[in-house]
Amino acid sequence: MITVKRQTNWIGTALPLTIKLDGEKVGKVKFDEETEIDLPSDGMELSVSQSGGRSNKLIVNDGDTVVIKSAVNNQVIFFMFLISVIAITLILSEFFNRLVATSIAAIILIASFFVLEQFKIGIITEARPERHLE
Repeated sequence: MITVKRQTNWIGTALPLTIKLDGEKVGKVKFDEETEIDLPSDGMELSVSQSGGRSNKLIVNDGDTVVIKSAVNNQVIFFMFLISVIAITLILSEFFNRLVATSIAAIILIASFFVLEQFKIGIITEARPERHLE
């Protein structure tokens, strides 16, 4: 069994994250919650996703405690989108040009969720820390 703790920021808080082991859905975790997941065997690959957004992959063993955090690029891209919408509104005077420019910015924002990792997962407590010693 592993413990999964979600410590993400406010972006995406309305939806739970889907937890996957070796690509198979095994559970969900809501904002600021933790859950325990049965681990059929050691050395399984853990990842999380939410509406197209994904995380890095991590090998976990029985007894590990894993934390999920928001990736920095998630916040940067969101604020760049807000700044671009404000700039578009101030710079462009015609409605059609504003609409096109804002649509392009929105498409880039949405595409980034599918291309970049939105979440970072890491082990904070290892059941057997000696496994990293060589």
